[in-house]
Amino acid sequence: MRTLNRFLSLAAALAIAGVSGLRAQSGVAIEAGVASAGGGSDLQLGIRADGVKSRGVGVEFSISTFPKALGEGVFLGISDLGPVGAIPLGEAAWLMPHAGVSGLVGVASMYAGGAVGFDVGLGVLVKPGDGTGVRFDFTYRRFTMDGASLGLTTVSVGFAF
Repeated sequence: MRTLNRFLSLAAALAIAGVSGLRAQSGVAIEAGVASAGGGSDLQLGIRADGVKSRGVGVEFSISTFPKALGEGVFLGISDLGPVGAIPLGEAAWLMPHAGVSGLVGVASMYAGGAVGFDVGLGVLVKPGDGTGVRFDFTYRRFTMDGASLGLTTVSVGFAF
């Protein structure tokens, strides 16, 4: 718990430091992707928001769910929070490495559960001009609960604005 508190304090400090002078690579992306775990895969939909300067470090937050599970009356949600970098790849593209803490929550009828873990990932944001763009992302997550461990890989593409 002490490590989590230190991590969240660092993330908050980075968010405050990154607020002034935000550039075009900061923003929100609505994403769709494929999540794979335990030999199976499914469609994942979500939102990713970040505040980061070019050649800087900021904070990124994402939340996503699985439409197929929702259709079957089960809510599965994943949330990530952590630092993100922005490394310029040219005038309108950035390499965006990110890592942090992840949470997994499941709710089905009268049952609910969750797990905490970590995530590491790499994104590429392309924003020609000050408007909209595209974000490609690869994220690996590892969740643990009661001694059990689950690895989850997501590949996504998003509409960034």
